[in-house]
Amino acid sequence: MTLSRIPRVLMPLAVLSCLAASAFGASPASAATTRTCNQSSFSGGYFTQVRATGLSCTSARRVMVAYNSCRIAAGGKRGNCNGKTIRPRIGSRRISFRCSESRPPELQIPTQVNASVTCRRSSGTTKVRFKYQQNLD
Repeated sequence: MTLSRIPRVLMPLAVLSCLAASAFGASPASAATTRTCNQSSFSGGYFTQVRATGLSCTSARRVMVAYNSCRIAAGGKRGNCNGKTIRPRIGSRRISFRCSESRPPELQIPTQVNASVTCRRSSGTTKVRFKYQQNLD
């Protein structure tokens, strides 16, 4: 049996449309842009290795400053805001981020706190990852 002229023409188009749909149907997380931002300082320490996915470096800095404020309010220089929600002002509104922090024991010294932090929006595609070093003196 031979294919008629119309189905023979449509078959390659159908295959191409399926391939295009699978290529553009990537997950939202992979479609979001990840930026590497400049390190910056805060009172008594530094933010380093800053990576922002789905938002600008300026907005990422606002998330980091809000996290630092929460951390200081929760226990001073040694405090943390692990598992808590922060709401930095981004643009004209406040947006919620949930943050997790890890402090590897091998990086801790008596005069500093060194930690890695990831703050995510509930949608999951927007996140800020950074490390900080807090001087305790």
